Amino acid sequence: MIQHLLLMMVVPPLLWLGAPTLPLLHGLPRPMLRYALSYAFASTALQYLGRFVTHPIVCLVAFTVSTVAWHVPGLYELALRFEFWHEVQHVCFLSTGMLFWWPVVQPWPSPLRWPRWTMILYLLLADLQNTALSAFLIFSERVLYPTYATVPRLWGISAIDDQAAAGVIMWVPGSVIFLVPVGLLVIRLLDAPRTRRARPSLVT
Repeated sequence: MIQHLLLMMVVPPLLWLGAPTLPLLHGLPRPMLRYALSYAFASTALQYLGRFVTHPIVCLVAFTVSTVAWHVPGLYELALRFEFWHEVQHVCFLSTGMLFWWPVVQPWPSPLRWPRWTMILYLLLADLQNTALSAFLIFSERVLYPTYATVPRLWGISAIDDQAAAGVIMWVPGSVIFLVPVGLLVIRLLDAPRTRRARPSLVT
């Protein structure tokens, strides 16, 4: 669970906050920048695809569907038993995490799609689905994933307690990760009018 949280909620926003676009572009060969990427960026179809994929609703839905789907017992067991599907699961978590945090961090040079205050609702909706899934793991009266009933566990705890502990890890740290940016956004929005009034007037 800790690994999944890192892939979905910690690594993606940190990558976007690192503003990776410009260094990546500088590291590419000049011919690729001049011909391949310039053609790609000029493509109407690719521009439309980029706008669609990074739309906040698409990002939120992709993140939610990926998170919930991979916790369905059938898919989760598939990832536990086969290395290929385990890697696919991690790619899904990381890629949808990158999409989810895109509208929140708004990495350069992406345009602002929605007003910043809407990101508060966006994050709260994500926290709601995280809370629901966590509660499902915590309060389930049976082991949802049969593999965990047979493998060794740390400290000799039962499989059902192990499952509940995973739900607690998802619930508490996960909610904190969502709610910290909510708090920062609220502070910025509340502070914005005072900041504008405090600016000296350029008209005398």
